[in-house]
Order: sequence, then C-alpha cells, then structure tokens
Amino acid sequence: MSNSRIERTSWWRALPRWRAPEALRWTVGILGSAVVIALLLLAHAIPPFHAPTFAAATALSALGLALAVLHVQKYPIESLTPATVLRILLVTSILAVGGLQIVAKALSLSSDTLAPTAYLLLTPLIAMGLLIGALLGPRMALFSTALPSLALGFTGAVDPLILWTAWLTAGFAAHAVTPLRQRSDVLRAAQITVVSAAVVASASAWYAGGAPAQVALAAGWAAIAGFVATCLFWLTIALFERAFALVSDWTLHELCSPEQPLLSELLMRAPGTYAHSVMVGNLAEQAAAAIGANALLCRTMAYYHDIGKMNRPDFFIENNRGENPHERLSPSLSARVIEAHVRDGLELARMHNMPQPILDAIEQHHGTSLITYFFHKATQAGNEKDPAVEQHYRYAGPRPKTKETAILMLADRVEAAARTSKKQNPGRLRALIWEIVQDVRDDGQLDDSELHFRDLQTIVDSFVTTLGALSHERLPYPTEQGESVLVEAQNPNDEQDDAEAASAANPHGFGSDA
Repeated sequence: MSNSRIERTSWWRALPRWRAPEALRWTVGILGSAVVIALLLLAHAIPPFHAPTFAAATALSALGLALAVLHVQKYPIESLTPATVLRILLVTSILAVGGLQIVAKALSLSSDTLAPTAYLLLTPLIAMGLLIGALLGPRMALFSTALPSLALGFTGAVDPLILWTAWLTAGFAAHAVTPLRQRSDVLRAAQITVVSAAVVASASAWYAGGAPAQVALAAGWAAIAGFVATCLFWLTIALFERAFALVSDWTLHELCSPEQPLLSELLMRAPGTYAHSVMVGNLAEQAAAAIGANALLCRTMAYYHDIGKMNRPDFFIENNRGENPHERLSPSLSARVIEAHVRDGLELARMHNMPQPILDAIEQHHGTSLITYFFHKATQAGNEKDPAVEQHYRYAGPRPKTKETAILMLADRVEAAARTSKKQNPGRLRALIWEIVQDVRDDGQLDDSELHFRDLQTIVDSFVTTLGALSHERLPYPTEQGESVLVEAQNPNDEQDDAEAASAANPHGFGSDA
C-alpha cells in the first residue's frame, strides 16, 4: 500500500508545475491548435459542417496535444526547451495533415478505395518523420508521427493501411537521417527512405489482396513518395533550423570550415589564438566522444570561444611577439582587458548570427574563475586577500551549464598549461592535468554542469592521450644523400620521470580510480 502510494506521488511530482498565467497560456495554445488540427482532419468531409463531429475531433486533438506536452516535459530533449520542441511538433503536424489533405484532394482519393496512387499520400508523413528525426531524434519522430497518423485514421480521411505504411516508412526514414553531417548522409537517407517505402507498400498492397501488378505499382508510387519527401526535407530543413534557432550537425560542420568569416578574421588578426582554439577543439572533441557528449559541438564551440581576443590580440600571450603591453598597466586594468574578451566575443558572435550554443560557449568558458596572474600580482603589490578584492579579479560568468561547455573550460586550461610545460612525459602530464581539473572543481566551476566524477576521470585520460600524441621529441640526422630525416628522440630519463610523477598523479586526493 505504502509503496504504491509513493509511486503515485512520485509520478505526479514528475509532471510540470505551472503558475496560473503559464498554465492559461498552455491551455489556450492547446485548444487553439486543436481547433486548427480538427479543421484539417475533417477537411475531406466539409461541407457540410457537422458541429458534434467537429467538437469531438477538437477534443481528441486536444487530448493528443496534451499527451505530447506531458511526454516532452517528462522526457526533455537536451539543449532544447519544451516550448521549442512542442512548437516544432505542432508546426510539422499541421503541415503534414494539411499536406496530406491537399494531396488527397488533388488526386481525388478517398478512404473507400485503395488505388496504387493512394501511396502518394505517404509523402507528407514521411517528410515529417525526416524533419523530426533530423531535428529532435528518431525516438521523438516515432512518437510525433504516430499522433497525426492515428488522428487521420479515426476521422476516416485516409485508409488505415496507408497510414500504417506511412508511419512505418517515416520511422525508417527518421533513423536513416540520423546523423546528418554531410551530403552523402542525405543520399544515404534518400536511398533508405525510397527502399523502405517501396518494401512496406508492397507488403501492404499484398495484404490488401492486390494482384502482382498492383503490388508493383504500389511499390513504385511509394518509392516516388519517398523521393519527393526527401526533396521536401532537403528544402525545408534549413528553414526550420533558422525559425527555431536549432543547430544540427550539418550546421556545425559548416561553422567549422576555415572559410567562415569569423575564423578567417581570427587567423589573420590573432594567429596564436587561432592555433590555440584548434588545439582546444581537438582536446574537447576527443574528451566529449569519450564520455558520450556532443563531440562535434565541442569542437565547434572551441573554434569560436576566444574570438573576442582579436579586438586586442597583443594583450594575450599567444599573440604577443614584442613588448608586453601589460607592463604599462596596473593589475586591475590588465584584468579588465583580459576579461573583456568574453564580452567582445559575444558581440562579434551576435553580429554574425552565431547559434545559441556558440554564444553559451563564449560566455561560459571561463565561468566565474579567477584571473590568477593579475590577482596575485595585485596582492603582492600590497592589497589584502579579501573577498572584495578577489571578486574584482573574477570573470562575470555564468559557470558552465552543460557537459560540453564544462569540457571546453577544462580543455582551454589544459591546453594553455601543457603549452607552457617543458616536460610532457605521460606521468608528469597526467599529474599536471589532474591538478588543473581539481583546481577547477574546488573553485566550484563545475557545480552547474552535468559532469560526474567518473566523467572527469575519462576526460583526464583523453587529454593525456591526445596531448601525448602531439608531444613527441624528434631529432634530425643526415642520411647518406645529405638529406635530413626526423626520428623520435629517446629520453633516457623518461622512465625515471614517470616514476617520480606517479606519486604526483593523485593531487589533493583526486585519484584516477573510481
């Protein structure tokens, strides 16, 4: 009795808790959308207008939308708000139902007959499956395409066998389009969609008792529907990304191109920062892949996280090749100049219409951490180490909110420290990285992120592997032809250094064992 009571209580607590104005907005939105969907569902039967049927269709549509709201709230999609997900589902559902009714009217099809050309009705629902699969994932695509399919079935707009065929094909298409990173992925998705549509339609026509010729015709028309749906997806995916501020893998690949205006400008004005960003991208991408985070997003964020430095490149050590301009400034003013690269980066990113994850990376990659060098320089000059002084030398934040931005913060610090470290044998490198991670963790910078202790262990291992692969010492020696050949240098002290570093690989009790 008590256990079931606890389960019921936990289930209700998992539901969204809205204040009155927010609940009213959701209610009005659901009812208004239900009216639109009901009109589209009954378009084949109007005129005449039958009020009781319309009311029932509206009620059922509202219940379906309410189920979608609960599903999205209970199983949120990472990096997307429930409101955004629901808007995407609503728009695609309306387009799919409306498009299907338009095709049915244009071909003079009814639910009473199952002609081979009726399989052209698959097109809108397959396109919906492709869009939702690419934007929100295959799991959400299966759920979202089921609702309009069921709704069209209970209103009698389309033969249930056609709807079953459409839902199955949309499911295959949604899985085929994930991931979507390059043109060949679209070609692969188109092939799978066309073939699956033809196969499922053949089975449906066969089940309906069609002759071999009718089965072949059904497969052909379904294949055409799959091809047209893929073309519609290709034409509309960019519009959906822009309208709902979404970032697909395709967009991330485009942003990583060196030909992007911001990256080209960064390379010209701050080449040291550009090289640092590329290296941070390598570190972050490998670490993200190791813990199951979005590796491509991490690499893209790393490329842009320091773009604000190109406004004053000489004030950052990786770009400075002459006199240090900070020698003429007070520690306080130097700290303000360093901190300003975050604000400058945000302004540049907004001017170039960068997506929200890139803005988050720029804003959060330092969190509220201390600008250590100038803080210590100020305290050595006579200022007391009190909280007020320390706060003056901290970044404005906020702290990283996701795994990806937290990985970026760690990769940024590790790359900078590894670049200045003279000895990089694996033992010493691991000790250095653990110390950096521990300092970031003790400072509370990871408190708002989703990283766990085991994730940090995996990230450190990834950093060691990536940096170790890039830190080989090499010596030139002449060949018989007088050419210079590079070979790896063997340091006789490496084994001794590794043994010495082994005891330091667990700084402050932050070990490598789970």
